[in-house]
Formats: sequence, C-alpha cells, structure tokens
Amino acid sequence: MEQDDVYQTLILDLQNFSKEQVSALHLAGVKKIYSYLDVGSLETYRSYFARFHKLARAPYENWEEEYWVDVSNISWQDFLVKELAIDLVQKGADGFFLDNTDVYAQ
Repeated sequence: MEQDDVYQTLILDLQNFSKEQVSALHLAGVKKIYSYLDVGSLETYRSYFARFHKLARAPYENWEEEYWVDVSNISWQDFLVKELAIDLVQKGADGFFLDNTDVYAQ
C-alpha cells in the first residue's frame, strides 16, 4: 500500500481478525484501529452465543440473527470486560466502537 492510500483510522469487527492481521494493518500505516463491540445484543453467529443464549431477550427488529441481551446480568458484564475486550486488545485494538448501548430502552 502506498502511504497516501492508508486510512488513518479503521473501525473493524476484530473478532474476525487474527493478531497478525491487525498487526499488518498497523505496519501498513493505520494509526488507530477500533474494534466493533456489541454490548447490548447477542448475535447467533458469535462463538459465545450458546454460552449466553439464556440471556437473550426480544428479537432485534430487522436483524434476524440478533437478540437484545440482559445487560444487567453479571456474567454478561464480566464476559465483555474480562474476556472479550481483553481478547480484542491483545489482537491489537486501540479502542472500541460500542454498539447497542441503548438496550436499556428495550
């Protein structure tokens, strides 16, 4: 990649990337990579869906593979903070793009 062709900031779902892939983006000149992190809903295609499926609430309208999740559950909170976020940082995330923070309204 030419330096002028490199984005300075990217938002990616790093759950689908390896540490090496994220490192390659940084080496190519991307300064900041934020990982998408869905805190308020649970997607059926995620590797952890079976683990947390009992926390699923109403279906997420217009997203057939997604359910609102019980964010008040301590096991969900611990998973997000102590497992998933740590894994994403270890892959090279510089921060997070949080989605579905409005779950309290559901």
